[in-house]
Order: sequence, then C-alpha cells, then structure tokens
Amino acid sequence: MTEAQILGVLEDAAAAHENAIKDASAPETHQQIFELINKIIAGGNSVRHR
Repeated sequence: MTEAQILGVLEDAAAAHENAIKDASAPETHQQIFELINKIIAGGNSVRHR
C-alpha cells in the first residue's frame, strides 16, 4: 500500500469511530480510538527508508 492509501484507511477508521460515538453503548471507547488514530495520523511516518 502507498502512504496515501494508508492515510486514507486511517482517516476512514477515525471517521467511523467518530460517527459511532453518539450511538454507542460505550462511547468513551470510540472516543479513545478516534483520538489514538488521529495521533497516529499527526505523528506521520516513523519508519525511516534507506
């Protein structure tokens, strides 16, 4: 997968959890996952390529 594809998957996952917050029986779990994914996105690529 390309970096852009991976970013797209992460963004989709974050959006899914954000949308689930309001209807979930455990909204705090979805909120935490949403925040974690956004931290991963903000952190960028931590793997160094040679």
